[in-house]
Amino acid sequence: LHGRRCGCCGAETKHALLPAACGVVLEIGAGHGHSCKYLDTTRVTRYIALEPSIEMHKHIPANAVKAGFEPAQIQMISCSAEETEKILEALGGEQVDTLVSILGLCGIPDVKKSVAVLTDKVLKLGGVFLFYEHVRCDSSPTLAWWQAVWTPICEPILGCRLDKPTHHIIDALDIWEDRKLEGKVPEEPPNLFWHRYRKKL
Repeated sequence: LHGRRCGCCGAETKHALLPAACGVVLEIGAGHGHSCKYLDTTRVTRYIALEPSIEMHKHIPANAVKAGFEPAQIQMISCSAEETEKILEALGGEQVDTLVSILGLCGIPDVKKSVAVLTDKVLKLGGVFLFYEHVRCDSSPTLAWWQAVWTPICEPILGCRLDKPTHHIIDALDIWEDRKLEGKVPEEPPNLFWHRYRKKL
């Protein structure tokens, strides 16, 4: 993660996905903390922002408070999703109820390893994992080719790979009760910024 976020995630999708979060929530690549406003503060007891860019940290508390959280409910961890030992140390051995990633996984080199460790050691057994990511477009070889062409240009700017099959990498992990993949709400035709999302409940 490089502290850069793409603005391609629609509010409709966040409305559909994030209300499922509950208890202690850890967001991977929290950015400025804009996702807070889509969380149900009657169900979420604490918001933990995992964000390696210290520059982003000054915005997170303000956005979380604006969303309805008390300052005591907000925690920031300044490391990436790959630094699992630092995350566990910052949590003091506590596990979280919900793991959230909104466009935060496509910039991680080894997604499989990072997510496997996070869901095994950081997320409570039976917890909730919500993700919404840029992924390679499976339904159109032409679009997949263009994603591969544009990725070297977009990656330095947005910090993500448009052609990464993140959904398939995560799908291979044995952590799902419901393997139904969904797309942006409302669903859009295949495009360069193709997205998939999933809930583990």
